[in-house]
Amino acid sequence: MAFNGSGLFVIDSTGQPVSANTLIESADFNALTADLAAGLSNCITKDGQQTITANLPMATYRHTGVGNAVARTDYAAAGQVQDGKLNWVDGGGTADAITATYSPSITALVDGQLCCVRATASNATTTPTFSPNGLTARTIVKVGGTALAVGEIVGDGHELILRYDLTNTRWELINPRAASLAANTFTGLQTWKASADIASAATVDLTAATGNTTRITGTTATSAFTMTAGQWHMVIADGAWPLTYHATTNKLNTGGSNYTCAAGDRVLLHKDNSGIIQATIFKNNGTAVVSSSYYAGQVIQEVYATDAGSTTTSATLANVTASTKTITPKSSNSTIIVECMFDGKIAAGGAGTNTTAKFMLYDYGNSADIGQEYTLGVGSGAGANVQTEAPCNLAAYVSNAALTARSFTLRARYGTASATVTATNHVWRIREVQN
Repeated sequence: MAFNGSGLFVIDSTGQPVSANTLIESADFNALTADLAAGLSNCITKDGQQTITANLPMATYRHTGVGNAVARTDYAAAGQVQDGKLNWVDGGGTADAITATYSPSITALVDGQLCCVRATASNATTTPTFSPNGLTARTIVKVGGTALAVGEIVGDGHELILRYDLTNTRWELINPRAASLAANTFTGLQTWKASADIASAATVDLTAATGNTTRITGTTATSAFTMTAGQWHMVIADGAWPLTYHATTNKLNTGGSNYTCAAGDRVLLHKDNSGIIQATIFKNNGTAVVSSSYYAGQVIQEVYATDAGSTTTSATLANVTASTKTITPKSSNSTIIVECMFDGKIAAGGAGTNTTAKFMLYDYGNSADIGQEYTLGVGSGAGANVQTEAPCNLAAYVSNAALTARSFTLRARYGTASATVTATNHVWRIREVQN
């Protein structure tokens, strides 16, 4: 044996050591050369002829001047690692079929494998793929399997960090395009995630929602929402859901009035930096939300009715025409005004005899006539007929404090002591005017 197992070369062959002036036998000499050959054969040759057969303890020493690794079984030079060259390369392929050629070559896709590649273009589809060193191309996803949006690979120069998911056979993009905190222009479809339902309550906490669209169940009146500054949220009524106006925590677009949502009504909520939560109602049936924010003198609504005229010679005011019309007040602080255009003629009567007409609004709810007399004119002579048009701005003021939707019968009453009054028609206008 030439080495003793601890790295010490020992000559222990027969005839050793030799003595001076002593004949060396050939057998002894051959044994010595055999030991020398065995020892040299266990040494590492500088030209790489030997294959290492066991671990080499370096005792804190190092290999110096080593080259870069070129195979997966090579160890890397520190500079190669520091420069990031082992798992980074400038990419190739196309925008949605990215390729990369790494050195040392990647020979298999393994779970958790990390690859870095510089993109050459922005992805134009939601299913771009990546193939290192000619291996099977796999789809690139994000955040646990979500498909990429178009443009989430920003473009040429985007440094992609990809980790392989062997179970799902896909690449996870660790660094998709992030939304900037500065001004942004969305280039793709944006979707508000649906949240789990939340029950109605006096205060609905939307900071606990799991998405930005939430269905509200139950019928408990809500007067406040809990939100963070800048938050937008869409809530959908599951049924009849009362909303109580509050200038800070539930500022409805009703001009200060409360509102009860019908099933399917939507409310878009936003909390600004001053703490005010603006609530904009969108009715499911497509009609507008009626606001009580009317200015004084504003005509809120008006309806019309026309009825044919009649002839009367009654000496008293008679109900000669009638037209029914419905009006529903929209404000609790308004006035109902009735106007009538009388188009008729007055036959001659006794000299100096006035023909008068009284127009009335009959309210079935209160069973009351409300109106005032208006003088139509005077007959012009014995037997002569005179055409006259009398615009009667009949200000029949009716308070709306307790008024509900009703049908009103509009009656024209007119008569004369001695002449004939003939009405061609009456045109009625009913207006609701804000006080």
